[in-house]
Amino acid sequence: MVCKRLLGLGWLLLFAETIFANQFVIDGSSELCSDDIGTPFCTVQAAVNFAATGDELKIAPGTYPGNLHISKSVSLIGQEGVILDGQGKSAVIIINPAVDVVLEQLVITGGKAKKGGGIYNLGNLIIRGCRIEYNTAEESGGGIYSAGSMSASLVIEDSRINNNAARGDDEFNIKFGGGGIFSDAPMLIKNSDISHNIALEDGGAIYSSFTYRRDATQLEQLSEEMGVASKPITHTALNTTLQRDKVRIINTMIANNSADYGGGIYVLGTLDLRNSRIIHNSATSSRLSSGGGLFAHFNAGLTLVNSIVAHNQASSRGGGIRYYSAHDSDIYNTTIISNKVDAHGFGAGVFVQKGSALLRLQHSVIAENVKNDKPGHNCYGPLHSNGNNFLSQNRRCELTIDASDIVSTEKNAISSGIADITDDGNYRLAENSVLIDAGNEKGCAGPEGIPPSSDINHKTRIADGNKDGNARCDIGALEQQ
Repeated sequence: MVCKRLLGLGWLLLFAETIFANQFVIDGSSELCSDDIGTPFCTVQAAVNFAATGDELKIAPGTYPGNLHISKSVSLIGQEGVILDGQGKSAVIIINPAVDVVLEQLVITGGKAKKGGGIYNLGNLIIRGCRIEYNTAEESGGGIYSAGSMSASLVIEDSRINNNAARGDDEFNIKFGGGGIFSDAPMLIKNSDISHNIALEDGGAIYSSFTYRRDATQLEQLSEEMGVASKPITHTALNTTLQRDKVRIINTMIANNSADYGGGIYVLGTLDLRNSRIIHNSATSSRLSSGGGLFAHFNAGLTLVNSIVAHNQASSRGGGIRYYSAHDSDIYNTTIISNKVDAHGFGAGVFVQKGSALLRLQHSVIAENVKNDKPGHNCYGPLHSNGNNFLSQNRRCELTIDASDIVSTEKNAISSGIADITDDGNYRLAENSVLIDAGNEKGCAGPEGIPPSSDINHKTRIADGNKDGNARCDIGALEQQ
């Protein structure tokens, strides 16, 4: 037996513990494989059943059947050519509550279930370097369904979640969604691609409803009262981290997804999105479809930093973003550009429902968004400027202007200097762009007073982009070097 020190769930498990773990090999193509003696194992399920807590299961290339049930803390480590196939009969992987599971370098495909076609997770799950594709849920979570706001969690790193579908409809006014991911638990997505997923209702790529986690004492008490078998996470440092971080998306592409509401993302709780691109998503399945890129609803609390929302489309409201929330939200150094609504729609860039909490902008761009291909329809409803924004205003936008804002009206057309907007959401700044070094003289701004140190492309922020010897933060997601 090998003594190993595990860090548990990465960003979640801040504590370390020493456990004894075995390594087992799974190779269904080996003539020597045996599910009885494991030399090696023939099937993944047999190895999981045999393993003890903390064991590592290494899978040789090949296609293995899905419908895997995991009820203990293990790691499934694949390599190029490892496929777990649900064969259209069940979820590919089902994870029980109160276990810590790592999935690495696996293709998870062909799953079909009521919830969680690819993965149905009630535990603490890390996914690294995986492809989760071509899975279907009859209701929610085509690729992944992660539930259990008391104790579950989901971390996705360096992975692709593509071509999944959540087929639930609203015949009984029950809300379904999350073509790629449905989650009501804490979640971190980093360095990943979530594209070409479909939800018939909400959240083509992601449906997220997690708001906050109770403290450990409350969790223990609630579990006892409910008779819940799952054990809540009780570590103080971990719980503090969850309270702070909640749901985070970092350096991730959300592209070419579709839904009735929230073509890219539908969020009901907290969302902290940074250095990410929300592009080419659509909410156009009905005349009322809204939030092409992102729909923030009910008690959604948004924080967007160094991100691009571009080329999204909605039939009705908010080609880029629809905001209808009772929770104040903030957008920093984000570029909202080239989004679209149909001829009867409003707020091609941003639509803010009257009566919503504050949606505050700083060092951000809302420009060149169109209504039925006609310019001048960038925003609708009340928006609040915290300064140093570039805004293409129109009469439907109730905008609280700051003296430091650059406002372009139809009569006073000022070009932002954004050039060469590419299909993947990139762009460059012309040398004479008014966005360069147009930020606050005191520096960039950010959540909790912590400004970003780089732009969306990881270039240094702040830089003296116009070479006048006075470096300032640029407006928008890019920093001219």
